Amino acid sequence: MTNKKILIKAFYDIGSPYSYVALTILKRYVSSVWAETVEVSLQPVLIGGIFKATGNKPPISLPARSIYMKNDFVRMAKWAGLNLKVPSAFPIISLNAMRLLTLVKNTKPEFLWSASMALFKSYWQDSANIADNQVLANSLQDYAGFTATQANELVELSQNSQNKQNLMKDTDEAINIGLFGCPTFLVKRSDVPKQMYESLSDPSYAKDYEIFFGADRIPVMAFFLELPYFGSLAEKELNPNLAKI
Repeated sequence: MTNKKILIKAFYDIGSPYSYVALTILKRYVSSVWAETVEVSLQPVLIGGIFKATGNKPPISLPARSIYMKNDFVRMAKWAGLNLKVPSAFPIISLNAMRLLTLVKNTKPEFLWSASMALFKSYWQDSANIADNQVLANSLQDYAGFTATQANELVELSQNSQNKQNLMKDTDEAINIGLFGCPTFLVKRSDVPKQMYESLSDPSYAKDYEIFFGADRIPVMAFFLELPYFGSLAEKELNPNLAKI
């Protein structure tokens, strides 16, 4: 972290539509309103591994929630200015996608944002089968500007044993921190004004960080960090003249 910026660590999985919404909004803010004050560090994790370890279940697996949540995905996306649709293969095993992003994070970190958004678009806009490695390579070419050679090489390397272990390690660390789903955001206590957390009495909060779960907690996180928040900033995608506030 440089220039004393607040660091927000964002844990996400491509199979989570709310992760797509959250990262889209965070990217808009760190590119404009929060450009001088906030840095976002992306952390790919495997949501299936988190669910298994914590005993949590995907909300979509509960019949009473399924119809509501599929509608809510689309509604939330419209609020964020995204053309999201529920993929034909949903839910999907995101293992290969998250292995690929883990490799990008560790070998080409400057491309992690673009690679992540490429896979989100392929799955949540094109309904592409992101469990297929060739589809992943095509997604990097179509949406992130990678050449065919670069994309295919990354996909191939993502299947090596060390990279697989790296994803498992990152996911285990997230579980140990207290994650139970995605997206989740972690900020250091030292970045939160004391008056914002000193009244929290639960012993579980005797930590050096704060956790915020869900795309809908971004405004709450902004409040605790005393950062300006103006909604999804979706109008920025509709009007380039509003690129700066």
